[in-house]
Amino acid sequence: MTKAFHDLRRQTIAYAHAFEQLLSDSRSSRTIGLLCPSSEEFLFAWLGLMRCGYSVLLIAYVEVKDLSWKHANTMFDTPDLNVSLLL
Repeated sequence: MTKAFHDLRRQTIAYAHAFEQLLSDSRSSRTIGLLCPSSEEFLFAWLGLMRCGYSVLLIAYVEVKDLSWKHANTMFDTPDLNVSLLL
């Protein structure tokens, strides 16, 4: 489905508002790790986070059945990356 620029802008703003509420109590780092399959939602989330002023670390989505979210979070919890949250 083809989207017009105004549709992209509208969805990005909606995601930004949702992230502002969700991340209002986030840690001091302004970097968010985004783990998501390639989709429209991924694009909206990425642009919405950037609209909120976050730096976004894009993480390729690979389905691994034995990888829990807890394990995925610890994989990216390093001082060098300075990622405060993995979405």
